[in-house]
Amino acid sequence: PPCVNCKKLIRDCQAKTTRPQIVELAVNLGVSADSLQSIGAAWAPEYRAWAFPMWNGCGDIVGIRLRDTSGRKWAVTGSRQGVFLSDMEPQRRLWIAEGPTDLAALVTLGLFSLGRPACQGALEETSQFIKRAGVRDVVIIADNDDKLRPDGSHWNPGLEGAEKLAESLAVPSVTILLPCKDSREFLAMGGTVAVLNYLVAEQCWRVPVKREGNNLNLGNDFTEAKKTGN
Repeated sequence: PPCVNCKKLIRDCQAKTTRPQIVELAVNLGVSADSLQSIGAAWAPEYRAWAFPMWNGCGDIVGIRLRDTSGRKWAVTGSRQGVFLSDMEPQRRLWIAEGPTDLAALVTLGLFSLGRPACQGALEETSQFIKRAGVRDVVIIADNDDKLRPDGSHWNPGLEGAEKLAESLAVPSVTILLPCKDSREFLAMGGTVAVLNYLVAEQCWRVPVKREGNNLNLGNDFTEAKKTGN
């Protein structure tokens, strides 16, 4: 369990945060004020930073991510890592981004979404949430973050992390790489749900494989994927 009462801390901050403060943050980030309230954003005066609750797979607040006005990020000491969620009603499809502000960008577009704390983390929490929310398929948006290794070769940690997540999921999933750094930049460029759906349609879906003895069974998820054309 976390060493601090994260739920009380974030609720106290939310109670003191005004709508004009949320609107100002929304303008700075390029997302809607409603999306920030949906994911529980609040000003934490003790830290002079914005606070975002992190949830475990069972629906409990276990940590708080902090972000100051310069964009520096850290977490409240004693909290645990979790995923960022909105208060939207669950839908059959879940969109996954990285971080709370990218989650806010997807919520601004009206998409049922989840934010991972980092490109490599929260596999178990994400899988638990998918099962609890009754999600049937997942779109993972990988950060377009090209890195240069010492030997001169290139790699993309966001794409690598997205693929590891896809391998761990029990539902069909697809990974897309945006023509920009992340979901928030995509929104700022005028990106739409139609463009995202076009990118999804261009990719191949990963279907979880189930083995029963020596037999290979693609299960009901494969049947559903065929019905939807995925």
